[in-house]
Amino acid sequence: MKIILRNLIFALFLGHLTTLFAFDKNPTESGSKSKAKKVGVVFFEGTFKQALAKAQSENKMIFIDSYTSWCGPCKQMKYMLKADEKLGNYLNENFVCLSINIEKGEGPKLKRKYPHGTFPTLLFIKNDGKLKNRFSGLPEYGPAELLNFAKLASQ
Repeated sequence: MKIILRNLIFALFLGHLTTLFAFDKNPTESGSKSKAKKVGVVFFEGTFKQALAKAQSENKMIFIDSYTSWCGPCKQMKYMLKADEKLGNYLNENFVCLSINIEKGEGPKLKRKYPHGTFPTLLFIKNDGKLKNRFSGLPEYGPAELLNFAKLASQ
């Protein structure tokens, strides 16, 4: 009985690991790297302050995907954001998009300024730095739900 229980726990553990690593795949890759098409959200590589300046100059809002390294749903969210073309197009066109590990760098400061509930947390911030809206957890209806939420937040 102990052997069966141990094997069952091991199988569940391996299944969980497989699920986590499945979301680390790059959805923009398509066989040929030279013809790889960008799909989904393109994240700004800079600080929050730089993103705020860019948002002000382009008259856009800021979208932040805040995550932790240990969070499985955060990895699923990251995959969803990078894999869905409609969601990515809308966010890229209307927001300066950031992805921030909330436990490193400027993450803890942002977590104090914009309180979080569960992870992942998506923040929609006006270009004056004030929080407009927040979405916590994984969307029940996938990318379409996030797209609708982003459209409401940008109004």
